[in-house]
Amino acid sequence: MQSNVCFGLALLSPRGPLVSGCGDAVLASAASLLREGAREHDLVARWGGEEFILLLPETDLERAAALAERIRGRVESSGHRHEGHLLRVTMTFGVSACDVDETLEDCVARADRALYAGKTLGRNRVIAAAAGTATAAS
Repeated sequence: MQSNVCFGLALLSPRGPLVSGCGDAVLASAASLLREGAREHDLVARWGGEEFILLLPETDLERAAALAERIRGRVESSGHRHEGHLLRVTMTFGVSACDVDETLEDCVARADRALYAGKTLGRNRVIAAAAGTATAAS
């Protein structure tokens, strides 16, 4: 059976310690870990102030959430240093899959709602939201 999913999408927000001046270091580290964790054909880009977006071609919701979870775990277990401080960086992901019959705006909005649900639930998690449903925890 052929899927109607064009691509998976993940919005994410890294979180690091409140050490003065380390915000750029956290974002740079997050970007590096995202590129390392993404597949060759995936697209990683900065999305707004502190958020990133992953575009995952030909990836359904389940596979997109699994990839996000692998990256989240890798980030959590990685040590990051900035000016002598060990930084504990985590990521919260909101994941959706874009069907051929929906707009990109709708898909991004669903992932954004999932991201903010993850932040509300305590961060450092992956929340997947299927099309036409309320946000569900993964």
